Amino acid sequence: MPLLYASVSRGIATQAEYAAAEGNFGGVAAELLDKAARNEGKFTYTVDGYTFNFLTCDGFTFLVVADGAYGRAIPSAFLDKAQVAFADTYGSGTDSDASSMAAGFSKQLKQMMERAALQPASYSKAAQVQSKVDEARGIVTDNLERVLQRGERLELLTDRSDDLITESALFHRHARALRWRLAWGDARTKLAAAAVVLLVVLLVLLLVCALRGGCSTK
Repeated sequence: MPLLYASVSRGIATQAEYAAAEGNFGGVAAELLDKAARNEGKFTYTVDGYTFNFLTCDGFTFLVVADGAYGRAIPSAFLDKAQVAFADTYGSGTDSDASSMAAGFSKQLKQMMERAALQPASYSKAAQVQSKVDEARGIVTDNLERVLQRGERLELLTDRSDDLITESALFHRHARALRWRLAWGDARTKLAAAAVVLLVVLLVLLLVCALRGGCSTK
């Protein structure tokens, strides 16, 4: 049953309750009740995958606990119906006997929860609208996730492209530097070889002059 627990409280004192499933829903609700009872209106808290939906009106706080996957529309409609049913039965409720209220309205809570479970689509027009909204939201969320994933892929490709450009520029700089070093090394080798050849030629000329008795210019 999607609706698991319901109660009516005056302040922080529970007047009527019904649990359709086992669990510490009442204990958790007691911890949240003080916050919910401070202000008029509706409040929803999510605890461990369950929604604790409150409606505070005229000093009474109505609560229904639902599976988180059940959405908010039917729990919200349930609270409205519970508040109306309570007002029709007990009025302001301030003069009602607590024990009779606990027994009588607990039974009504049980019947309303069973009806919500058997006829969820027809329980509230808001539920039908909410179903369409949830469906549309799911489609939008899926599309947004796909767009974000594509954006991440594009960003990744851009980053990789930037890295390749940087690496390419570094490679060209290193290549130019290497060509320059090789050219300079080749030039130094040629200069050294030319110097050696020139030195050998000079030595040969000096040796020839020495053998002829000296070289002089007349």
